[in-house]
Amino acid sequence: DDFPIHYILTLSDGLYIFDERKNTVKHSGQGISKINYRMNGPTQDMFVDSRNKLWVATLQGVVRYDAAADTFHHFSMSNETVAPYVIKIKEDSKGNIWVLRVSNSKLSSGISMINVSTGKRINYVTPLILSHSLGSGKALSDMWIDKNDKIYLAGTSGLIRVTINSDKAESEMLKWGNMSLPPINTIVSENDSMLWLNSNRGLYRLNLNRPEAFQLYTEEESLYSNTANC
Repeated sequence: DDFPIHYILTLSDGLYIFDERKNTVKHSGQGISKINYRMNGPTQDMFVDSRNKLWVATLQGVVRYDAAADTFHHFSMSNETVAPYVIKIKEDSKGNIWVLRVSNSKLSSGISMINVSTGKRINYVTPLILSHSLGSGKALSDMWIDKNDKIYLAGTSGLIRVTINSDKAESEMLKWGNMSLPPINTIVSENDSMLWLNSNRGLYRLNLNRPEAFQLYTEEESLYSNTANC
């Protein structure tokens, strides 16, 4: 769209919608403040899905905003005592919404799929995900989904690939040759097979179709700093 809609989410004054085509700014009548009791802190991520619905990651679940109806809907991410923080939201090829949950609880960490038609939530977790997300200094930080709906998780232990088969999750730690990846902060996709990984040891460019052909950019290649955060 040459004239996109821009969402501006504030900490204390709700949601603003900027329409470039009309050159107007609208303040959501219902406002995020109506559900502040569920947010209880800053938002972690925002995502607009293929149906033009806005999804907001919060410290106590996910909020979906429907601009046409000016309404909000809250999806809780946990029935347990320890509610997980939702830090990333993505959409797969079928239109399902995936969220990355982090918590100090084994019951609350992992990834979840929300079926937008039914509202049903399915949690997925594997021993590998748990072992690399719980404990001192261990955390997951980003998520990306490819065209085949394989899920990639970045974290302090590198890059984990998750495959969903018949509602069961299988996961593997990715390596390139004999090299283990360092802690990864962020995943940025150049296309569906080329990833940029930001780390504290430089910037990695990885071809998923040719894993041996990775490139590493550091201060020696004119990076300002080896610590890359995008």
